[in-house]
Amino acid sequence: MDHYHLQCTLEEALASFQTEDFDETVLSENSSGWEISRLLEIESDLFMDLSSSSSSPVVGQDSVELTPLAEEDEEMVTTGDGETTEAVTETEFVIKDGPDSLLIEEYEEKRLPSLLLMGAEAIEAENFELSSSVISELTQLVNDRRVVAKNRDAYSSSLERLAWFFTQGLRHKTQMTTFSNEQFLRPSLEPPTYSVSSPAFHILQELSPYMKFGHFTANQAILEATSDNQNIHVIDFDINEGLQWPPLMADLAAGGSSPASLRLTALTLKNTNAANFALLNQTGRLLREYADSINLSFEFEAVEISNEDDFGAIRVDDGRVLVANCMIHQLHAPNRSFPLLKTFLSGVTSGLSPKLVVLVEEEVYNFGKIPSMSFVEFFCEAIHHYSALSEALVADGIGGNGLEMMEKEVLGVRIVNSLREFPCRASEKLEWGDGFECLQRLFKAKAFSHSNVSQANYLVSLFSGGYWVQHEKSRLALCWKSRPLVTASIWVPKCGRKRKKKAF
Repeated sequence: MDHYHLQCTLEEALASFQTEDFDETVLSENSSGWEISRLLEIESDLFMDLSSSSSSPVVGQDSVELTPLAEEDEEMVTTGDGETTEAVTETEFVIKDGPDSLLIEEYEEKRLPSLLLMGAEAIEAENFELSSSVISELTQLVNDRRVVAKNRDAYSSSLERLAWFFTQGLRHKTQMTTFSNEQFLRPSLEPPTYSVSSPAFHILQELSPYMKFGHFTANQAILEATSDNQNIHVIDFDINEGLQWPPLMADLAAGGSSPASLRLTALTLKNTNAANFALLNQTGRLLREYADSINLSFEFEAVEISNEDDFGAIRVDDGRVLVANCMIHQLHAPNRSFPLLKTFLSGVTSGLSPKLVVLVEEEVYNFGKIPSMSFVEFFCEAIHHYSALSEALVADGIGGNGLEMMEKEVLGVRIVNSLREFPCRASEKLEWGDGFECLQRLFKAKAFSHSNVSQANYLVSLFSGGYWVQHEKSRLALCWKSRPLVTASIWVPKCGRKRKKKAF
């Protein structure tokens, strides 16, 4: 394998984010009958309400503390409740002009992806002495490159800006595999702050189509699946602050002659802490207030789960259409563990048999691809994926301190977590395959409607020109240039399968 193929050559940043006037003819075939601009306004209104009243972080996720790589040239990243600082010790580093300095800089630019790949290959080969040596060398190189960029006031490439986080990921993977001590197996369970009051969340919500693409695509699929009965029950794997649901509620309230209703079941971990419950209760209260304002019959409940048997506690009525909604490994959401995700898919598909299952996945952590990938292959994909995300943020008009914050608080945390959680052992890969198989065994993928595809295309047209929508093989993906970023799919029961009756 060519060690230099990881180098990402990024184009110049595109123009800052601009919106266009709404053209009502674009979505004339949309079955919801609501302009997407109105749905954007509804979502934004609730977002502002949440931002003004919420300052609590989302709790109960698997995360990792980004600790310094070495005692010197140290940089800290805030990922939990503890306050950390960023301080790169800038040792003497004199930049000399001339052909020799340019040759040295070109050599170091090529050396960075080569060392990253070498570290991943060493971990896959279980040569942890080599991986530790490569990590030390990477630490020095990354810090030196940052000093060069700062002194020259130069805008470094996305790979150079994110290299430190990939180095951290290699470090954690080495420690987890080398040592049996629990502190290395689970470096930290402290969550980063993903509250809607955080500036990073606000940037992702307002300036990027990333969150809206998943929400609107899922909602449109739900509306189409329930067109004959709009008394709906949604079981939500990860409700977060509930920003997905006001646009759907608005559509239901403005629907046909028959009255509509929505019951929303938010799942949470058993024995979760008080802060998590407070956030969940606040989400329920705000959604109830919004439902009252539009005269929609609405119920909200929270159910604790830890295994498949706990799904029996969910109240399911025959008169309602049951839908399972699952947002997986989204940038704005807490990082849920794979065992919890597997429990959800198995519990809802085999125990409750919904009419529709909606999956929205971060493409790099795609269920269908992970079991067949080596760690090196995944590492290469992760570099391209997160570099594309970083470039997209720049094109959305995010730069300077805003870009630094997004890369540090959102992309950096996700990079380390994704490398830490990748299943290297055969037994781990088998478990991943089993998790997806429980869905495939009982459900089949369904193609997206023309209305849903049109809605997605219109949404991305409101943002930078590098975004586009890919629709193939029953999957709808938000792409940045040649890279899919987030992918949606919808699943329906195979022929002859009906919901199980439950006795109470």
